Amino acid sequence: MNEETATAAFTAFLVRKQTALGEELGRVPIPAERLSAGWAFYYQSSAYLETGNFGDQLVGLGPAVIKDDGTVIEGGSLDRQPEKLLSREG
Repeated sequence: MNEETATAAFTAFLVRKQTALGEELGRVPIPAERLSAGWAFYYQSSAYLETGNFGDQLVGLGPAVIKDDGTVIEGGSLDRQPEKLLSREG
């Protein structure tokens, strides 16, 4: 999967996640990370991304990995190595 397709899948994931949380989310402004079989993206509350105020930060969020087959793996704040998420089921 190329980065453009992975980015589109991540954007769709963010829309679903926003609906579930009732919170506006945005992509952390760092490049997507290419993994051996997917892409890692990071996200946070839009309020935090705009203000940098720690009170606006959502806790527990980790990377979202878009596998090359389109499966989305949602990590948590303790998942500091996105490559390891590839072995999880979506």
